[in-house]
Amino acid sequence: MRTTHPAIKTQAILLQVRAIPTIVRQASPHNCGIVGHVCHSKPSDHHETRANASLKSEHICYIAASAGGRISPAWCSLTFEDKLRKISPDITEKQITTPELLLYEDHKLEIYFVPFDWVNVSARVMLVGLTPGRHQMHLALKTTARALQSGKTLNEALKEADEVGSFAGSMRTNMISMLDGIGLDGVLGLNSTAQLFDDRTDLLASTSAICHAVFIKGANYSGSPQVDRHPVLEAFARQVLNKNLEMVPDALVIPLGKGAREAVELTTVLPDRILYGFPHPSGANGHRARQYNAMRDQMTQRVRTWARTF
Repeated sequence: MRTTHPAIKTQAILLQVRAIPTIVRQASPHNCGIVGHVCHSKPSDHHETRANASLKSEHICYIAASAGGRISPAWCSLTFEDKLRKISPDITEKQITTPELLLYEDHKLEIYFVPFDWVNVSARVMLVGLTPGRHQMHLALKTTARALQSGKTLNEALKEADEVGSFAGSMRTNMISMLDGIGLDGVLGLNSTAQLFDDRTDLLASTSAICHAVFIKGANYSGSPQVDRHPVLEAFARQVLNKNLEMVPDALVIPLGKGAREAVELTTVLPDRILYGFPHPSGANGHRARQYNAMRDQMTQRVRTWARTF
């Protein structure tokens, strides 16, 4: 189902959370005249917002569509477009965790905005990671900023960031080998699943259980605390990830590793669409080869069954 989020241009909302349950600081909502939109921006922001509505309305945001409770509708790229446009092309990985991009913090973790809310609704394969790491966040920010600065629309910039930053580096190389090894290339009519990241990106959707970057004391989040043990992470899975999966109804859903699988299981996606047992393809996963070999035959059969059913 496609859900079009009303065009908005607001300043980023910084949620300062000192303990759980959360206390959220944000402007009082008001009626801005945009149907179906609970607005947290200043009334004075809306003159320019309406003027740019036709330009920005192309972006289909699953974050805004799933907002409520602990998930803010302002955590969508529409809100951050101006800030993204101003990012320096020389920004380093150390510089990306700025207050302007901070969405949430408590005594356990911090969550920073990443422009990964573009979705390919016609995809046949959906890769689900746990959360973007610092390297992916850096690539996504730089790519989106460069595209916007060159005159591309927000949606074009987000699509480019998705293709460049999603599962980048050695993890992508490992994943291609593993996907080819269970026959996914064949059922999709490809020579190799490497084409999903090259000339057949139309077949691929990439996302994460928590689509924004999560850090624990500055380090990439690796699954602790578990998604269902933290209220905001759980809300991302049950609301945001669930809406994302709904928007790609024909795709084979491939959770990458245990943490991503547990998050997918918190959604309402049909079990027949899920490829269980795929190990996390990171080089840091020392058990990857053993886990993959143990599940390879079962995953191969699952891929064939999915291809016949969907």
